[in-house]
Amino acid sequence: MVDVNAATMAKAEAYAATAEAAGWVPVIDVTGDAITCTTTRGNETIVIHWKGSRFVEDARYTHGSVSLALRNVGAARQKMGESADVAAKAATRSTVRKVHGRKAVADEEDQAVVRARLPFDAKTSTDAEVFKALGGKSIAWRNSATKEIERATVAINPGEKLMKIDVKGDRRAFTFVTVKGPFRSIYLDAIVDVR
Repeated sequence: MVDVNAATMAKAEAYAATAEAAGWVPVIDVTGDAITCTTTRGNETIVIHWKGSRFVEDARYTHGSVSLALRNVGAARQKMGESADVAAKAATRSTVRKVHGRKAVADEEDQAVVRARLPFDAKTSTDAEVFKALGGKSIAWRNSATKEIERATVAINPGEKLMKIDVKGDRRAFTFVTVKGPFRSIYLDAIVDVR
């Protein structure tokens, strides 16, 4: 049976000490030459692994229904350093957009929370209110065909000549010119982020 590497155990213990100092509860599990450190704070969990003397790249942060890959121990430490309030807000936002190149799956309740923070209401805002809220802004939306999050910057639109809204069934479609030139047409209720 292979024993765990002493230097790796020291790394795991140092990580656990950092977690504890940040208000997390760490648990170290050793199985052969593998070490797993699970840290929890409320309904947040971070799990990282080492095998032999190497970090295994499947570290994961979970918060409720959100699960995000962490690229290394430093990313795990950074996540631990966030306050619980900041982490909760980030987890809600991340359910509907890409985070560190990874996609998170959103349930309808989380999407509703994020949409409530948008600078317009897809059903009740006037066209002029939507144009004002989105002109010159970077917007993200869920593509209805691929289910992927896409992002583009809406061209600044003096006189609102490069934007229009059409009603398609019970949904409103927003057509606009991006900063890079092509026209895009998306449903207003598919927008999940405006910056």
